[in-house]
Amino acid sequence: MNNAKLHGIVEYIKAKGEFPFDVEDVEEDLPSVLGFFDVFEVFTNEETCVLKEDLMNLALEEEETEAVRLALRMGLIEKENIIPSGEE
Repeated sequence: MNNAKLHGIVEYIKAKGEFPFDVEDVEEDLPSVLGFFDVFEVFTNEETCVLKEDLMNLALEEEETEAVRLALRMGLIEKENIIPSGEE
């Protein structure tokens, strides 16, 4: 397994900006998710597991960010009450 290659792929995807997939998309159809970002390599089972885990975490972060955005817009929370990531 080439950890540097996998890390590079995940960082490349993060650099693209918004991640338009949810956790289920990543779990059920990783090749399509990777293809959206023009990544068409063949991966070992171990590499696939690592990519799925990393991209599912990225999808979860996007879902949480969207939930906070919606809660702010609806007035359910106030900006001052949001704890920045990593400060819990």
